[in-house]
Amino acid sequence: TQGVYQFSAVSKPTFYTQYIDKKGKTRLQLKSKDQLKDIKKVLMSVKYQAFAKSFMTLGEWTNPKPLGHGLEIIPRTDLSNVRVGDLVEVDVLFYGKPLNVTPKSMEFITAHSNGFGQEDKFSLFSYIMEGKAQFRVQSTGQWMIGTNHKEDVTKDGPLKELYGKTEQVYHGASLTFSVK
Repeated sequence: TQGVYQFSAVSKPTFYTQYIDKKGKTRLQLKSKDQLKDIKKVLMSVKYQAFAKSFMTLGEWTNPKPLGHGLEIIPRTDLSNVRVGDLVEVDVLFYGKPLNVTPKSMEFITAHSNGFGQEDKFSLFSYIMEGKAQFRVQSTGQWMIGTNHKEDVTKDGPLKELYGKTEQVYHGASLTFSVK
């Protein structure tokens, strides 16, 4: 069947809690805070999850719909026919809402390829403004766009269901595509 196919992978959510136990020893457990009984003081408590996707087009490109990942990069550019010099535009969503640069957090994407930046450990960079980011493709090959986001867990915030389990959520997302 003709169309745009999304391939995605989602890591298992992992909790990391570093704490001082009631005997004064520093410990690290792969559990949420509420699963630990001997905590005297929490040093770090995070939940991490990664999301990756790629696309294959048979026939005509149509803009793909979000999959509902915690952190998601969605192309607004036809990825089936990207050439060197083209502008690639994406939307970046955190739990379905546009991610944005704020005084608290400087949100951005990076982009690199097997022929640009990867070997030398550098990449292109673009701020995420009102859920949108873009970059100009510099070479042919396999490109990867990536972003990370950290969000504090609060009693009444967007991640309130995790309150008492962890203090912060870290997500990573990537999108790969080929340039002719």
